[in-house]
Amino acid sequence: MAHNTSHQSSESPARIVTTANEAYAVGLAALISSALATSGSPGRLRFLVLDCGVSSRTSRRLTRLASKFGATVEFFPVDLSVLGNVDTTGHGGAAAYARVLSPWILRNEHGRVIYLDSDLIVRQDIAALLRHPTDEQTSTWAVPEVGVPFVSSPTAVFDWESQSMDPKARYFNSGVLMFDLDGWRRDQVPERTLEYLRAHGRKVFWWDQGGLNVTLYGRWRALDLRWNQTHCILYPQSSWVEAGYDAAILESVRSGPFIVHFNGVVKPWQHGCDDARAPQLFECLAGTPWSGFRPRTPFLLTPLGTRMRRAYRRFVKRP
Repeated sequence: MAHNTSHQSSESPARIVTTANEAYAVGLAALISSALATSGSPGRLRFLVLDCGVSSRTSRRLTRLASKFGATVEFFPVDLSVLGNVDTTGHGGAAAYARVLSPWILRNEHGRVIYLDSDLIVRQDIAALLRHPTDEQTSTWAVPEVGVPFVSSPTAVFDWESQSMDPKARYFNSGVLMFDLDGWRRDQVPERTLEYLRAHGRKVFWWDQGGLNVTLYGRWRALDLRWNQTHCILYPQSSWVEAGYDAAILESVRSGPFIVHFNGVVKPWQHGCDDARAPQLFECLAGTPWSGFRPRTPFLLTPLGTRMRRAYRRFVKRP
């Protein structure tokens, strides 16, 4: 039986679960810094990092940053070998599946937690999410995806018909979740999701997100779209209308997001990111050891590198 978490005490810690490796260190810093800055009670925050290869230097820096606010950052090593033959060829790699494993990794944690990807920033006190109305029958809350609005959308659930799914059932983005750890254990969410992913390999779109949308079909409830402003906010209004959302909803997500999610393939801390929202992430790094960080231009794309490439091409073309 899942713990009754529908009335979370205002005195209990607000647990934020995330996953990262060293390639996401800058994003992880922006997430933690922004959550602390927007919290009315930052000392209540506990960051539980599913550690897929964060360096000891980065972990020390983040621990010190949180301690200034009275908050804590705890790192939990992830054994990704348990994934078996799950497809890990996507841009997130094997680390993208760590959230599915969280009930196993966080074996001593119980009740409701918030999961946040490490490529987003928080704009609203995260404690407000824990005050969201809940019920005993639901273990997961998520934000519907705008770019892939329905389980029958082209890159949603490839076998939705054989799964007897309602074609108009919403499909969610797994970058922001609120879920009950005991509920996921009771319903065997990790086991069932991994079983589906192993069985279907590259047929599954969006990696663990695709698997979770199958496992949790009919078992999740929607959160306000402002809790996960994805890069779909850059889409034309017609895309939102086709997804079933009107101009008022689009404007509320555009002008007042609670979370800004940089879910494109190229992240703001990487060269070549064209997300117009990227400067917001760099602003969140002020006051952290990453203050002033900007992505480096690869040497071969610098003026000197360009001249060297031209000279090389001239040289190899000579008879």
